[in-house]
Amino acid sequence: VLSLDRTGGATALIELKVGGTVEGYLGATTTKSLVVFNESASEKFSISNTGDATFAGITTANGFRTTSGSTDYSLLTRNSSNTAVYIQQAGSGDILDVRYGSQAAGQGTSAFSVNSSGNSTFAGNITLNEDLNFSTNGFADISNTGTGSMRFKPTSQTLALTLTGANATFAGNVGI
Repeated sequence: VLSLDRTGGATALIELKVGGTVEGYLGATTTKSLVVFNESASEKFSISNTGDATFAGITTANGFRTTSGSTDYSLLTRNSSNTAVYIQQAGSGDILDVRYGSQAAGQGTSAFSVNSSGNSTFAGNITLNEDLNFSTNGFADISNTGTGSMRFKPTSQTLALTLTGANATFAGNVGI
C-alpha cells in the first residue's frame, strides 16, 4: 500500500509525467475520494465520498443505463439560453420512444414517440393550456376562448366556427 498524507487540509496529489512533462494529477480531498486534474491542475473528473461522479466537459459512451431496480430519478439540466438537450438519430430508425413499465430497452408501453419523419404518436390524451396552432394557411388555429367556447380559424384572421356548449356558430355560409 502506498500512502500519501497531506497536512493542512489541501488536496493530496500525485503528479503524472510523461517524458518529463506533466500530463495530469490524481488526488483526493476531504469530500472527494478521487479527483482527476489535467496538466494545469484544472479539475476534470471527481468521485465524491458518497459515490457521486462529476465530469467537466463532454462525456462520451456507447450507452448510459441506471442500475436495475434504481428508484432514483434521471435529470438533465443546463443553465443557458441555448438548447438544453439534443436527441439526434443519424440512421433511419425512430428518434425518440418514451416508455414505461419495463427496465429493458424497447420493452414496456410506449407513451410518446417521434419517428424519423418527424411524426409524433401519443398513447393517451393531450392536454393544452393554450391554442393549437398550425403553420399552414397563415397559422390556422383551434383555441379555447376562455369562456368555455372553442374557436376554429382556418387562417390567422378568418373565424370559421365557434362552439359554445352544444351550439355552433358559423361565420360563413353552410352548405347542406
